[in-house]
Amino acid sequence: MKVILIENVKGLGSTDEIKEVAEGYARNFLFPRNLAVPALKKGVNNITARKNKKTKDEMKELQGEQILAEKIEKMSLEIKAKVSVGRTLYAAVTPQLIIQELKKRKVLVKKKQITMQSIKELGEYKVKIKLRHGLEAELNINVSD
Repeated sequence: MKVILIENVKGLGSTDEIKEVAEGYARNFLFPRNLAVPALKKGVNNITARKNKKTKDEMKELQGEQILAEKIEKMSLEIKAKVSVGRTLYAAVTPQLIIQELKKRKVLVKKKQITMQSIKELGEYKVKIKLRHGLEAELNINVSD
């Protein structure tokens, strides 16, 4: 008997999978516990439509992340900082400062996405920004006084 799993069932499969099981197992275990429903044509069509929609949504999100990565790669941030006599910064350039500068340019990232060493001197730096789907972008930063 073919069933559509509503919940993850250990040793059988995960949600929205169609599985062939013994009729007794389905009637006595899966159906009473609301773990599965019979695989009728309507249910199979619903699952197929849901999977197609999920795939489209993931592709759309991936394209959006690729566009964001390209935008970040082309961008260069100019950060003005106060400098001591020894040409070191009074306050280090932190991920939070970079987030604020990116927000001004309508690019939203989170602190945990930024990989960088603390910047304590004037100069040009590259900062990696990790995006979803395993994408990374390098942001050019120029720290000047």
